[in-house]
Amino acid sequence: MLIMDKVLINNRFIEAISFILSNKIAKNKAEISNNFGISASKFSEILNNRMNAGIELYSNISEIYNISADWLLTGKGNMFKSDNKISVSSENTNNKESLDMIVRLVRENERLRMENEVLKKHSSTPKYYNFDEPEILIAAEPAVPYLKKKNIY
Repeated sequence: MLIMDKVLINNRFIEAISFILSNKIAKNKAEISNNFGISASKFSEILNNRMNAGIELYSNISEIYNISADWLLTGKGNMFKSDNKISVSSENTNNKESLDMIVRLVRENERLRMENEVLKKHSSTPKYYNFDEPEILIAAEPAVPYLKKKNIY
């Protein structure tokens, strides 16, 4: 049975809002709160963990900003839905290339995270690996045969 923790869900909601703002998918918090149809003060309470967002806002962020409901509720999968369509305000529609790049980077980050998990499972050194650095490659050496077999390295 899957247990969904309200605090963790709210934290992922806040993480998604931070991503939306830092990557300029929305202009500011006021724009997002307007898109959600809530007051700026209520939105502030949610972002400061003084209240939880609730199902209506989870639905809104999923629909308006293409956030995966599965990721939001369970933490599994990618932050963004796979169909790659993000609704944005008319001021930001000229940023389609930037949005596409963000989605590609999020997917690449997820792929790299999964590769890193494979490396951690097959290596005695619990590190994040950068194969451009020789000393890290040496630390990851026990995992190299496995990675070659899987065509990852």
